[in-house]
Order: sequence, then C-alpha cells, then structure tokens
Amino acid sequence: LVVVDPATRAVRAMVGGEDFATRPFNRAVLSRRPVGSTVKPFLYAAAQVLGVSPDETFENTAISFRGARGRAWTPRNYEGGYDGRAYTMSEALAKSVNVVAVKVMQRIGPGPVVDLLTQLGIPNAPRDLSLALGSAEASPLALANAFATFASGGLHDTPFFIRRVRDGDGNPLLVHDERPSRVLPPGVAASVRAMMRQAQAQERILLTRR
Repeated sequence: LVVVDPATRAVRAMVGGEDFATRPFNRAVLSRRPVGSTVKPFLYAAAQVLGVSPDETFENTAISFRGARGRAWTPRNYEGGYDGRAYTMSEALAKSVNVVAVKVMQRIGPGPVVDLLTQLGIPNAPRDLSLALGSAEASPLALANAFATFASGGLHDTPFFIRRVRDGDGNPLLVHDERPSRVLPPGVAASVRAMMRQAQAQERILLTRR
C-alpha cells in the first residue's frame, strides 16, 4: 500500500510487508511488477497529447501482428472474445478492452507512451505493442506517484518521506525541495480523470450485478 499526496507528493502511508524483522524487503518501494491494465490511462493520455480525440472510436475486432521471429501475436480481451463494437477511449478504459488499447498504441506508436512513463518515474518500458497491455514494470510507489500526476492537473514531482531534519539547535540539516514540472496539459489530465471516474462507475455496476 502506498498513499501519496498529489499536491505535495508527500508519502502519507506505506505498507511494504508483514514483518520487517523476518522479511526485511519493502515491496512498496523495491518490488517491480508488470503494471497490467493500469498502463491504459497513460496510453490514452499520450494519445490525447498527440491529438487523438477521446470521442474517436476504435473497433473491438481481432487484429494480428507478425513478430520478429515470424510468430503471430493476436491480442485478446480478458473475456477472450470480440464484440465488434466501436469504443471510444473512455468506454474502452471503463471496460478495459485490450484490443482497443493495442489499436490506439498502433496509431501513435509505443514511443510517446514510453517517454511519458519515463518522465513520470517509470523507466525502461518496452518499446513495442505489448506495452499497451502493461508489460512495463513499476513499484507500487512509482505507480502511485505517476497516477498522482493526473490528480495534480498534469504536474509531476518526486515523492518524499522526510520534509526536513534539524539539529539540536534547530538549524536545518535537510529540507525537501519541491520541484514540480509540467508533464501533461491540464486539459488532458482532467480528461483522463473523467475517464477513470467512468471506469470506476462501470466497476460499481459490475459489483452490483455480482
């Protein structure tokens, strides 16, 4: 668990394991796992920066690619099928439609998404279409801080745990210096926030049906 204040990037809470005495490995900071579908808001943000409208539609139909070794890759949705519908990016995010994510990345290329993730503190993402399905790796802290950029209106900064340290006489020994930088236009950040609210509403509907 990681809780980050989007306005300051102060880490308000963190749980990295059950018992540091027996397992001294902080998973919240040190572990790096594939980000999966959490990459999709960053993909759709990069697409909007490049001029792809949130209202443009992409068909949820099968598509195949030939890999470097001649093998075919056909991305699939979680349910396994394709309904043939045309989805906007908002609708595709709400229902986590993998094929639409791949088609959006095919339109803009993986480079802009890799560059955005790097700026947000998630480096070394693969420059191929698998990135649309979350093949990049990040720690919970890095991912939480990256998402905080949407909440802060497109501003990014380094997360921190200690604001200041003083000696016995009150003299500052260390002071955290906030240096926010503009990574996304405010309009794009607001658009992605709206898309994620739509995804949250869709999840509530699914939970109610269950």
